[in-house]
Amino acid sequence: MFVFSSVFSSSPAGDGGRSVRSVRSVASLRFAVVLTIALAVALAVVLAFSVAFSAAVWVNTPSAWAAEKKESSGDGKALYKSAVQKVKKAHYAAAIEDLKKALKQNGKNADFWSLYGFAARKAGSYELAEKAYARALAINPNHLAALEYSGELYVETQRIEEARKHLERLVRLCPQGCRERTLLEQALEGQANDSTHKW
Repeated sequence: MFVFSSVFSSSPAGDGGRSVRSVRSVASLRFAVVLTIALAVALAVVLAFSVAFSAAVWVNTPSAWAAEKKESSGDGKALYKSAVQKVKKAHYAAAIEDLKKALKQNGKNADFWSLYGFAARKAGSYELAEKAYARALAINPNHLAALEYSGELYVETQRIEEARKHLERLVRLCPQGCRERTLLEQALEGQANDSTHKW
């Protein structure tokens, strides 16, 4: 206001009203600047509250948080554990989906590949299973489960010599015996005892 009064008092008497117009022009410009700043501040406040509210809702939604934590663990272990439970219930297709996600997070885990092969074999996808077992054994050539499962695949697909090679490896790795060796021996014995069985 002081600026306006000093402008009015300093204007010469015969200027034709130019001083008043320039004061109005300056006042309009200042009003526009103040209004723009006020709108920008109001918009920033609204956005800040909106982000804070969204974050509060998300944080307070346990299922969303748990799902995000499960998916973003980065190592795939939670997905692998979920797949194990699904395999136990013979839900092989669902297990395969979990394992695909787990392998995207950690493609260098032989356990993931071995279980992926097992689920694929049980679902009837022998080619996919064989590739998965090969990946598991490339990562860990002494992976007991992958040796057993791939040996069982060879029995199921009538490649008995290949199955016996895997059994020989398991005998070397488990000279005192182990579950994997026993199960592959049983699969080979079952094949020898049931020559009429068609896979």
